[in-house]
Amino acid sequence: MDRVTERLFKDWVVNSSLDSLDESESFEYFVNFIVLSRQHEQQFSVDDYSCGADGTIGVDGFAISVNGELIPGMTELEDALNGKSAFDSTITLIQAKRTGGFNLGDLSVFADTAVALLCDDEPPHPGLAEAHRMLQVLFDHSPRFRSNPVCKLFYVTTGAWKEQIAFQRKIKDTQERLESTNLISRADFHVWGAKQIQDSWRSIDSATEVTFQFDQKTTLPDMSGIREAYIGVLSASEFVKLIVDEDGDIRKALFFDNVRDFQGDNDVNLDIGRTLLSGEASHFCVLNNGVTTVAGDLKVTGNRFTLRDFQIVNGCQTSHILHRFRDRLEGVYVPFRLIVSEDDDVTNSITKATNKQSQVTAENLLALAEVQKRIEAYFSSYGENDAHRIYYERRSKQWAGSAQVRGTWRVITLRNLMQSFSSLYLRIPHTAARYYGDLRRGPVRMYLRTRITLHITTAQHTPFVKWTISSAVER
Repeated sequence: MDRVTERLFKDWVVNSSLDSLDESESFEYFVNFIVLSRQHEQQFSVDDYSCGADGTIGVDGFAISVNGELIPGMTELEDALNGKSAFDSTITLIQAKRTGGFNLGDLSVFADTAVALLCDDEPPHPGLAEAHRMLQVLFDHSPRFRSNPVCKLFYVTTGAWKEQIAFQRKIKDTQERLESTNLISRADFHVWGAKQIQDSWRSIDSATEVTFQFDQKTTLPDMSGIREAYIGVLSASEFVKLIVDEDGDIRKALFFDNVRDFQGDNDVNLDIGRTLLSGEASHFCVLNNGVTTVAGDLKVTGNRFTLRDFQIVNGCQTSHILHRFRDRLEGVYVPFRLIVSEDDDVTNSITKATNKQSQVTAENLLALAEVQKRIEAYFSSYGENDAHRIYYERRSKQWAGSAQVRGTWRVITLRNLMQSFSSLYLRIPHTAARYYGDLRRGPVRMYLRTRITLHITTAQHTPFVKWTISSAVER
């Protein structure tokens, strides 16, 4: 293992309080954390997705996501699939090796185990029995698939990856075997070496940065709280650069400040798709309401714009449909507004205003509530040098790249607060530990509206926030 990778690995182990594990197991956790963090913006416990500790051969990490949300176990999967609406899903399989080279035999064992896990009637190893049962439950709900699941395989070592014919043949053969089963829509096989580990770590430990070409634009007048602002039409192919990661997948974290997630194939989204596939595709810029993006930082060189720390606050539906048809965007332009501001109040007002044009419930705007700022201020009242200091993540990846925050256990999200509140005050820990959607839809929702403000206001008289902090530290 090279010095840079080793330093990243050891720092992560210490900051994650996993230094009691042996190096082989902790490296598997490290790789699983990086791979899943690249695909999902939510906080998660890497222990829920690591399966190599019990001597499991061939696979060290396994995860299922439903509609972009990681599912830690069977109970949560059953909850996530409870309903009648269509859904998307992804299956991720990971193998991590500390060795400095690439071994075709090890890669073949991983590939064959992955195929057996997905296709055989019995799990290929007792340690994968739970994963096999989860897959069976997932495929039992196949009538509700928007499309068959995507399968992502990651074989990771600390060596220098160089494409070799024998490896490429095995990778291609594995993809063809999986896709020929008609169980999945696509098989993506990724092979990582030390460079890919380092690059992936930096991408999840820093704010998103993207460069694109913005030719058709007008600069807006000076406004209080706004550093720069532009309005115009952006080539759809250039816009897609903003929303996809290195693997071509859509960056879910960009829509955290958007009040609604992707709504699937509803009438509006189907119409957007039909327009892109029809002879009216060139009219897209006058038929679509467009996209509004708010960025914390911008560098301009001519017509080349480099955005850093940005969010798409309006246009989630448009973004997802453009991503779906990204190979059919020639001659298509998108109405595009870009606002550069570091003022959260300005950002929130833009988000609310741009979403008034369509029906948005008060529940959709929970992320923008004043109480969230008050919660954040309470967490911030603890000194930075406090050994038990933790941080509230009001906005997605708010603390990414922050020098003082090391270790995911230090970051507390709204999800964590709702789970703590449900367990302690509503006395329903069985619900709090289950799928997060139950908390959003269930009894906590109305109770939180009326009570959480009181608890934050009188924090010195109630254990709610202090209990949340202390329980997080104890974890």
